[in-house]
Amino acid sequence: MLSKRLMTVPKFAVNLFKIYFGLFMLNTPQGVLKVGILGSAIGITLLLVINIFTTYLVIKARNRYKMHDISTLGQLSLVCFGPKVKYFTDLIVISYGTSLVLSYNIYFGKQLKLLVCPVAGQYQDDCS
Repeated sequence: MLSKRLMTVPKFAVNLFKIYFGLFMLNTPQGVLKVGILGSAIGITLLLVINIFTTYLVIKARNRYKMHDISTLGQLSLVCFGPKVKYFTDLIVISYGTSLVLSYNIYFGKQLKLLVCPVAGQYQDDCS
């Protein structure tokens, strides 16, 4: 029995666009500041090509195993490579999620500092 797809193509495309556009908008100013416009454009293009290719590989692997109920990368790695790789993949996904949350917290903390410090004039020494 074929498993039901959990996400339709339009929903998948919107989620993929949100991921790439969100990362692009957060990282572009810092990248341009550090390596310039040309270096930043080359880096973003290279990362985009790598991300699209790996997404393509995941979709091809998912379609190859249609008979299995696969909804996560851990389940996909279990079917393709076995239980040891499944635990390793789960560890990578958890590490990625944790580092992403920490990065967003650092970024928003710095942005909040830029907003709060001018308002709180008597605590200006703490904002350096």
